[in-house]
Amino acid sequence: KNTEFIYCIQIIFDSLFGKELNSKLRLYAVQFVHHVCQWSSDKVIATVGPVLLTGMTKLMEEDKQVRLKIPIEK
Repeated sequence: KNTEFIYCIQIIFDSLFGKELNSKLRLYAVQFVHHVCQWSSDKVIATVGPVLLTGMTKLMEEDKQVRLKIPIEK
């Protein structure tokens, strides 16, 4: 069962930060994160929640930088 969530995390991060992205794929990835959070047990959220939060925070920062035309630091 743990491997299922490893694959979920991989799909989420590939869909948010992979090489060939578009806005629709990113939107679906965010919806998938919502689904995973909504339907996962507290035990699973305790494990993967910090990773998902980090990814969502990074996504929001990137979006903010794009909207403000601030160069993204690497």
